[in-house]
Amino acid sequence: MKVFDTSGQQLVALGIDTGTSNALSVLSQAVSVISQQVSVLSQAHSVLSQAVSVISQAVSVLSQAHSVLSQQVSALSSQVSTVSVAVTSVDTRVNTVSQGVSVVSQALSVQAAALSVRVDTQSQAVSVLSQQVSVMSVITELGAGQCRLSVKSTTSVTLQPYKGQLLWINGKAEKIPSGGVDMGTGGLTSATTYNLYAYMSSVSVMTLTATISAHATDTTAGNVGVEIKSGAGTHTLVGQVRLNAAVNFVNTVTQRFCINWFNRPSLTGFNGFTAARTTTSSSFVELNSEIRIEFLIWADQVADLIGNIIVGAGILTGVAVTSFGFDGTTAEDAVGLMEQAANQNENGATFGMAKIGLAEGYHYVTLLGKSSDGVSTAAWNGAAAGAGPNRCTVYLEL
Repeated sequence: MKVFDTSGQQLVALGIDTGTSNALSVLSQAVSVISQQVSVLSQAHSVLSQAVSVISQAVSVLSQAHSVLSQQVSALSSQVSTVSVAVTSVDTRVNTVSQGVSVVSQALSVQAAALSVRVDTQSQAVSVLSQQVSVMSVITELGAGQCRLSVKSTTSVTLQPYKGQLLWINGKAEKIPSGGVDMGTGGLTSATTYNLYAYMSSVSVMTLTATISAHATDTTAGNVGVEIKSGAGTHTLVGQVRLNAAVNFVNTVTQRFCINWFNRPSLTGFNGFTAARTTTSSSFVELNSEIRIEFLIWADQVADLIGNIIVGAGILTGVAVTSFGFDGTTAEDAVGLMEQAANQNENGATFGMAKIGLAEGYHYVTLLGKSSDGVSTAAWNGAAAGAGPNRCTVYLEL
């Protein structure tokens, strides 16, 4: 084996065999490889050192960030604690409000139930009022009474339903029985005029009563405008009657002694002379009471009159003057003038008038006559009823 120095000079020759020499060569090569690896590792170590330095710096930065985050977390923790207290307070308030809402809800429920009862009551009241309004509509259209009064017999009058069966009494629409309501002559006096009133003698019984008491227009709420017995709103006026001398009810063409307050029918009267009637008076006189038409009238009614006069022969120089008279011999403005010479045939004429302003109640109308000169005899023809047109007559319409 040869040993060289670092300059490559051979120093000594060792006695090493070839095998050993080969081993040493391999070992030398291995050392060389190891040296190279050590160099690489040294470089890697340098890189790692640098990396460690960078990581240390990063760790420092992270540490600082951690410190900041810790402070922020601490602050947030404090805020969370504050919010938690606030939430607790809110929860308490919410619970209080919830309890209040529950109490209010219960109170509203009670009030709603009470209101529902009131609404039901009001609905029923409205229904009743609606029915009353419906009834009042009919009453307004037809008047306060759907009825008519008439003479049933000499001893009885009757109030019958007419165009309905309602009569307003004491603030209510009462039903008139289908068979009507009758009243007799008991307790009544001859030749006396009575107002007839209807009233409820019990809840379901309608009764008629006759009295000379005046009537008046009611001003009581619910009964306003209804004609009642003066001072007694429980009694509604339905008509007027008069009894004749025999204490009988009567309603004929010569005695119209039954009139209605409601649904007034047209009434007519008629009468005439049964024999010739004469006068020489120069002032008006009633020619004869037999021609009278007696009647009842309301203050707001008009009496229409027509007189048919037939003047007979007998007036020599004058004129027969005829007029109407109410309740006496005061002549009305309407007159019939007929001139007739002796021995001439009869002559006729017609005259009429409308009488307003008669006081309410009983009246009669008659024919008045006079002779224009107060000397000659004025004559008015008469004949038995049904004997023909040759007689003087009076026609009345109410």
